[in-house]
Amino acid sequence: MKVQEILRSFHKEKSISLRPAEFARIIERLDAVERLKILQRIPIDELIEIIPELSNKTKSLFFSFISPKQSARILSLLPIDERVDIIQILPPNKRFKIIEKLDERVRKETLHLLRYDPFTAGGLMTTDFIAFKGSTKVRDVINFIRSRKKRHYIYYVYVVDNIGKLIGVVSLRDLLLSKYNEKLENVMERDIVKAFHSTPAQEVVRIIKDNNLMALPVVDKEGKLLGIVTADDAMEAMESEVAREMNRMAGISPLENVVGAKVTSLAKARLPALLLGLLGTFLMVYVVSFFETTLQKYLPLAFFIPLLVYISDATGTQAESMTIRAIALDPSLPLSKYILKQLKSGIILSMLVAIICFLIAYLVWGVRFGVAIGLSLFISMNSSNLIASLLPIVYKRVLKVDPAGVSGPLDTILSDISTLIVYFLVASLMI
Repeated sequence: MKVQEILRSFHKEKSISLRPAEFARIIERLDAVERLKILQRIPIDELIEIIPELSNKTKSLFFSFISPKQSARILSLLPIDERVDIIQILPPNKRFKIIEKLDERVRKETLHLLRYDPFTAGGLMTTDFIAFKGSTKVRDVINFIRSRKKRHYIYYVYVVDNIGKLIGVVSLRDLLLSKYNEKLENVMERDIVKAFHSTPAQEVVRIIKDNNLMALPVVDKEGKLLGIVTADDAMEAMESEVAREMNRMAGISPLENVVGAKVTSLAKARLPALLLGLLGTFLMVYVVSFFETTLQKYLPLAFFIPLLVYISDATGTQAESMTIRAIALDPSLPLSKYILKQLKSGIILSMLVAIICFLIAYLVWGVRFGVAIGLSLFISMNSSNLIASLLPIVYKRVLKVDPAGVSGPLDTILSDISTLIVYFLVASLMI
């Protein structure tokens, strides 16, 4: 069914026949005015199912448009973690007005989570979990779950002591298979996989993935249970972060909704990196003009410039992506061991490619020209490989910035200029 047909059906029936995620994807394809019109007409019981599936841009647009009182009413019906996520993306003035309209209990639990960094375990967690003391019987826990109106996030039952310290965990499977009169302390798992509230989101995702968890408990320094991070929330946060990193590496400014974005927004997101690339191109032209005499004397050198620049760029891009990935997986990555491994692999690759190019140039223009091309390619590939492997680590550990945010176009310019300088210097000496 086409988008317009679905929207006509909605306007006629005033109800949604699609799943929330599917309907949300349709809304994201509309312009801002149409999105607001549709969202305002959706019944609130269906709206609270759709809102979590919308992009941050659409959420911000919607809650910035409606009144603080209406926003507070809708947000109060959402899960606590979703509510906090939405409030965090709103402008400060709108954020404060909405918080003031929340009920005292809802406002208190919302402010409690707002103090944590969004991309940490504390920022991702929800306080909607089930916890009992070890002396509680299995029968009582099951009856409590059955009587519970909200059944979100019921993956595990957590066991705490008298001061709220996490001492054990029981999966729903183990709970259902245990005897009714058994105490939780006798069936709980004491070796608990957990995270501190300050644990970065990337590490949270790794822990959940490595241990095949549906939810990860979050504790403070004293071991008290603060909340849980569900697997879907952790993966969603990581997916959003990866998308941003990919855009940065490609030289695209943060742009969440590519499909629904305006033409001017798409152009604006791509312009900065292109201007930086233009500056780099002018520098490359200057380098080439500096060796104008060498080019006039040996015209075939110009034929290989695109080849050297492309191969060096490709080598650097590969090394850069691998290094950023390695840092994400292991923040304490052993520098010397990793760089040595990258250098060894780079030497093997550059040697194979250089030999192929040497043979081609040798057969057409002779041995000296072939050696100049092969040697230049070997040096420039290893240079790009080293630069691209080192820079993300320098960004992360020395400058304390996100390597994905400053890599990409800048590293490409450095690679291109260094490749041309190496090429013409070697050619000048060899030919």
